[in-house]
Amino acid sequence: MRRPVWTGVDAGSGNVVRMSDRTRQERALMSVRTAVIVLAGVLAGVAAGWLTGNARGSVPEGLLAGAAACAATVQFLHATIEPDRR
Repeated sequence: MRRPVWTGVDAGSGNVVRMSDRTRQERALMSVRTAVIVLAGVLAGVAAGWLTGNARGSVPEGLLAGAAACAATVQFLHATIEPDRR
């Protein structure tokens, strides 16, 4: 099976150029590490907000608890998960 050929536009000349898989990875919006950290933060924030909102019956308290849990999770995982140094 043939590998697909990826094309992109060169910023300097505006020409369409072929890109290798490595070039495509370098142009990624965010790394896998960042995506995992953000996803875990959002999941923790939603869970904490939902639990607090249901237990207290107050939506604002749930939102505050969810935001705090999200921020704490992102900070913890950012400090814990070592970045990939290639």
